[in-house]
Formats: sequence, C-alpha cells, structure tokens
Amino acid sequence: MSGLNRLRSMFWAVLLGALPACGDSGGEATDTTAATTSSTGGTTGTGTSVITEDATSGTDPTTGAPEPTTTAAATTTDAATSDVTSSGDTTDGDTGHADFWMPAKGGITNINQNSGSEVEIDGGDPAPMKWYNGFYGGNSFAGMARAWNGAVWADGYSEDGALVHFGGGHGANIGCFSYLFDVTSRRWKQVGAELNLPAEDMWSGGHPYGSVPDARDPTWLDYDHQGSRIIVLAHQYATVGYLAPDEGGAPVTGSLLTANAEGDQTASKPSAWGAWTFDLTDGRMERSLAGEPGPGISSGSLIAVKDTVNRKLWYFAQGKSEVRYHDLDAPVPRPLETTLVAVEPGAPNDGYTIVYDVTWLFVPEAKAALLFQGNGEVDSGLGVFLVDFASGTPTMAAVDIPFHPAGPTGFAHGALNVGAAWDSKRQRVVLYEGLGDAFTHVLTPSSTDFRAATWTWSRESYGGREPANAQGPIAAADSMQGAWGRWRYVPTLDVFLWTDGPGVTAETEDGVTRDAIVQFWAAEGTPM
Repeated sequence: MSGLNRLRSMFWAVLLGALPACGDSGGEATDTTAATTSSTGGTTGTGTSVITEDATSGTDPTTGAPEPTTTAAATTTDAATSDVTSSGDTTDGDTGHADFWMPAKGGITNINQNSGSEVEIDGGDPAPMKWYNGFYGGNSFAGMARAWNGAVWADGYSEDGALVHFGGGHGANIGCFSYLFDVTSRRWKQVGAELNLPAEDMWSGGHPYGSVPDARDPTWLDYDHQGSRIIVLAHQYATVGYLAPDEGGAPVTGSLLTANAEGDQTASKPSAWGAWTFDLTDGRMERSLAGEPGPGISSGSLIAVKDTVNRKLWYFAQGKSEVRYHDLDAPVPRPLETTLVAVEPGAPNDGYTIVYDVTWLFVPEAKAALLFQGNGEVDSGLGVFLVDFASGTPTMAAVDIPFHPAGPTGFAHGALNVGAAWDSKRQRVVLYEGLGDAFTHVLTPSSTDFRAATWTWSRESYGGREPANAQGPIAAADSMQGAWGRWRYVPTLDVFLWTDGPGVTAETEDGVTRDAIVQFWAAEGTPM
C-alpha cells in the first residue's frame, strides 16, 4: 500500500470507524510520482527570496438557482431569502448586503445566512450508508468537501459567483449532485439530488460492482435516470471544471464539466474517458463529448486548469508531456483534443508537469499559471513554477521564481494542496493553508510579465472571527487536509472567501449560530 493510501485508510478509519471493503481499482497516485516530486520535494529554495517579516437576482423556489432579472433590485427582500437578516441595518450600495457582513482591513467575518445542514440531504447523519455516499458510507457533504477533492469556482453562477462542491476523491461521494455556496445570496444550496439519485444503486451494478446486472450504457457507462445521464463519480479529485453560459454551460448559472476518466470502476471493463455537463440550475447531466469515449487515464493523476485567455479547459497529467483539452469555443458536444506541453531548455522537473499535491493557479493578466509545491513538513518551504500559456500551447518555462525558504516563517503545515488565489486588484498571490492559521503568505510580482518580474514574499495577519477550522490542531498536514480550492478571491466584493466544509459551527455576524461556516477575509491583512 502506498503512503497516500495509508493516509487515506487512516483518515476514513478515524472518521467513520470500521470501513467496508473498497472495491474500486483506480484513482490512486502511482509510483511515477516519486522521481518527479523528489526533485523539488525539499523546496528549501533555489534562487533569492525577499522575505518581509516585519443587488442580486431572485432565486427559483424549487432549485434555489438564481433567476434572471431585468429590473433594479428592490431594497426589501422576502424574509425567507433575505440578505439583511435584522431590521434597520444599513446596506452597502454595491452589494445590497448589510455593512456588518464585510470585514474591515485585517478582519474576518462569518457570512453564511443559512446552515449547510438546512440543505444537506443526509440529515446530519455522519454515516448514513446510502449508496451515493460512496465506498465508505460517509456523509455526502463531508465527502465532497474533505476527501482529496477540490472545490470549483463558478464565477458566472451569480453576480459574485459560487463555490461548488461536487463528486469526491477515492470514492467518498459517488452521486451526481452538489452542495454550493452562492456568494451573492450568501446561502448554501443543494443541486441535483432530486433529479439524479435513484433509490438504490442497482443501475450501476451494485456494490461491490457486479453484484447485480449493470444497467448502464456499455460504451458510455452512464444511465438515463429521469432524462439525466448519471454516472458514478468515484474519483473526481481535481478534474472538475466550470463552464459559463458562453462556454457551453447552462443558461444563467452555467454548468460543471466532469471528465469521468474512470467510468467503469470495475475490473471487467476497460477504463474509458467520457465527459458530461452538470447543469447548476437543476443538476441535469448531459453527454458533452463528441464521438465515443476514448482510452481513460487515472483521475488521481489529473488536474483541470481553465485557461480564460485561450478559452480552453486543459487536463494535465502527473509526469506527462501530453496534455488533453477542450476548446471552449467549439460547439457542444466537443472533441477531446491532445497536444504536447512545450519545454524550454532549463525548465524544472525535466519539463514534465507536476500534479500530485500541487496547486495550480491560472492568472489571466499574465497569460500563465503558477504552480505551488510544498514538502509536507512543518515550516515547509514552497516551490514555485511557471507554465506559460501566451503562445496558446502550455510551456514549461525556464523562469527562476524564488522559492519560499523553510523555517519559522515558512508554511506551518507543509503546504500540500495549499490554497492560492490571485488578487486581481492588487495583482498579487495570496496563499492560505487553513487549519486555524490567522495569517496568509503573499507573493507579489513587480509586474504581470512573470518572465521579467521580480518577486517579493511577505506575510499578513488577521483578526476578528476565529479562522474556520474543521480539522483541529494539526502540525504537518497530509494531502487530504490541504485547503484545496476552498480559498478564493471574490473580485466583485474585493474579499477572500474561505470555508472548511460542513464541520464548523459558529456565530455569524447577525448573532445567529450556524454550521458550515463561510468567511470573508479582508483583501489586505496586517503586515507581519
């Protein structure tokens, strides 16, 4: 058993008690990681670091999705969905929300106006043993938010965007539905369960697979349930992307695009690559791949990166020079195309892309992505690498961006799958590990020409509300305990958004105690 699998087994054993046998055969990190990650695993620095120590639309009452509106937003709202939860509060003219929800400089506020438990379909049961809760029988919300799974940023879902949980890693959630947080209404919503969850899993061959006849399409390995082409979401990890309405997504809200690269989950059928859209209005699943599914690849080896400059959704694989992509200007259904990552002489890692435990951050202004890799140790350093998209072909660049050195001002928990967000107003990267830390690391380039820029590292501290932390005190965190995609910058509000999933209960700014806490962090903290 690999080290990653041991960590996974320990986690689920602690969280859920004795576990049923897991019958899946794919999705895990393979030994091809070792040579690639070991070259940068120490991340103690190559290069010189500079360290500074010192009015929304309404909502559909059935689905909870935003409805389009052509009239100015009213200053009063229905009590059931009101953004202002106490009478007499003044509101910010730009957002329509009460001023007290917005943090002051260096501050944190708790901002969700309902609890996650209000929309969670398991009724708070930590282990309901429903088929859609996956191979471990854990809670669906926790499985989506915690199990080696990224959260997708849907910037076109509403005026301010939404943070979307969907699928799970390592079979922790396999049902085609979502828990999302709409930043504009500041409410948790559930999408898709009513449409996409049959009472039993007989359609998929049962669990363990093959215990009953498999009713899925033999080529696509999907199943028509109420007009929705549902699949088994066993190993999504960081492979889910967002499609705005003008990128082939659903009108108004957009859609998720999931590439179920391990569509069979059995030993009796070859792995196949298919693609489906998930409508964020009602959860309807539709085939999105032109032609028939092709040869699959382990989803645990992939990461989806949305390139908003060239309008492509790329799938990078660990240690591979080949990259798959969808052209977002092509009509739906779209072909899955391939090309090779270009490599400049002197590029790190022999020019191969790194995916395992690495955070990718696409920066439109720079036409490039920054890759961040910690070493998993207390007070870790952080490696930084550049993939240039300016030519239209991803290029591993021979650019020396200073690593953050290890030590007392390093990344306290090891920086595996660290949260990274681009502050487009101040043009800097802000990184956050979660786990209760009340500070961020900031990487500031002198310009958005990342090839020529000089770079400065600093740290900033925060006060106000306690940072949301569902995991308790942890020294060196494993890959699952990273922030993944739950740390985001919201440009329309000029704040950072943070949540640690459904396991945090606290008082929100209106004095109500709620669970699944979501926080705004001011765009600027206090320099440390």
